[in-house]
Amino acid sequence: MTQSHIDEYVCSGSSPGTSGASAPATLRPSPARIPVAQPKRRRNGKSMSRRSGQNGTIVVQSGWYRVRWRMDVGGQEERINMTAKVAPVVFDKEGKPKPASPAIQRKAKEIVEQSGANSETRFNQVVVGDVTFREQAELYLKSAVSRKRNPLRDTVSVEGALSKWVYPVIGDLPDLTGLN
Repeated sequence: MTQSHIDEYVCSGSSPGTSGASAPATLRPSPARIPVAQPKRRRNGKSMSRRSGQNGTIVVQSGWYRVRWRMDVGGQEERINMTAKVAPVVFDKEGKPKPASPAIQRKAKEIVEQSGANSETRFNQVVVGDVTFREQAELYLKSAVSRKRNPLRDTVSVEGALSKWVYPVIGDLPDLTGLN
């Protein structure tokens, strides 16, 4: 073994240059050479495409069937828990509440839909807000000048093109999803 290979490993047992009756040298990687495991990356931010839609959960509370669901709130990452009354509870002969009927489940789903919990337009209003194309383009140009990888050196030509051709047409539109 060459000297460079010995430097990469921590030897235990006898040294490589000695001969003797002791146990053979076992090599194990040194802690300095073990790569660090990267933690699992989480998706950042809210995304409507990762949601399948909510039906709501029907619970019995205070003599009522109630529906629970979660709603997006502007300005915070977490959603809030919402609840609404659906119908009075129906009891069986033993005095126990009966499971919710399909009619109650249908009404609960309608309540969740009317609240806008599954609406993509409400999601965009809450998460994205009313940002115009002009505002977003100005933010992009500021970040493109100050970024480390391939920063823009001169934005005069880009700003000129935006102000001459793009801003007059779509500059003040708040929602560009319907634009073709």
